[in-house]
Amino acid sequence: MIASDLVRARALGAFAVGAIVLAASAARADDKAAAAEVLFEEAKRLVAQGDYAHACPKLEESQKLDTGVGTLYRLGDCYEHVGRTASAWAAFREVAASTKSAGQQARAEDARKRAEALERSLARCEIKVAAPETPGLVVKRGGAEIGRGQWNVALPVDPGELVVQASAPGRRPYSVTAAAVAQSVTRIEVPALEVQPEPATAPSTGAVGAPLPPPAQDREDPGATQRTVGFALGAAGVVGLGLGSVFGLVSMSKKGDADGHCDAANTCDDEGLGLRRDAISTGNVSTIAFIAGGVLVAGGAALWLTAPKRPGGMRAAIVPRGAGLGLRVEVP
Repeated sequence: MIASDLVRARALGAFAVGAIVLAASAARADDKAAAAEVLFEEAKRLVAQGDYAHACPKLEESQKLDTGVGTLYRLGDCYEHVGRTASAWAAFREVAASTKSAGQQARAEDARKRAEALERSLARCEIKVAAPETPGLVVKRGGAEIGRGQWNVALPVDPGELVVQASAPGRRPYSVTAAAVAQSVTRIEVPALEVQPEPATAPSTGAVGAPLPPPAQDREDPGATQRTVGFALGAAGVVGLGLGSVFGLVSMSKKGDADGHCDAANTCDDEGLGLRRDAISTGNVSTIAFIAGGVLVAGGAALWLTAPKRPGGMRAAIVPRGAGLGLRVEVP
């Protein structure tokens, strides 16, 4: 009986997990694209106000969520305005390569010229490593690891403070701070790391401590794991139903906004069409979240109710009560 319950529990769990993964994947894709668009528009607004310092992080995040050549070009322009010349140079070079392969010659040429103009004023940093054979040696610049292929090479960096760190197992760590200046090369040497002395240990008294007794074991509960899984799935299902409700309300709100841009013949302007597309996309996410949430709640309830009972332990059952159902708990 227990074996069949476990097989049923595993089947229900696999089905429920598959449903929630499908819903989560669709929701994440739509959420990322929507968030990227919002961040991009906010960055454009900040750029129009001349606030490049706050615009650049929003463009960076938008590019991470939904990569695009247009976003990358604006990010390069933003970097150039805040003095991050190496980052701007790299962004324009990437835009030039991507647009050239896509046949967008005008943009490729523009990005190439901007990269060339920046290259003449780049700051560079060359990290020389005195003992590259040190086992496990790791070199970082600004918290990011610098691979061995980048050692002893003058690489473009953004002007400003440079913090170079080196570490290796059994060695004292090394750190140095320098300044990167436009149109010059900052050379930093990482010396051979000193051996880290072994920590002193207290002398042994020769006494052998008795092993601690194992914790007292309670009576085995064969259904504990299944009930835990059932509770977790049910909780996830409640979250899914909540998300479905939220996305449903957002979808209805967008549809209402779209109606204001459409006439009696159901002909809409560009903004109305965009709002309707958003409403449909959000509605689809709501439907998926409702379905997945319902499946998870049902699966979790089934796992909980069919879990093997603990011998002689407390038992619970759903029984008729009045006009509905109630929970009866039996304690031996």
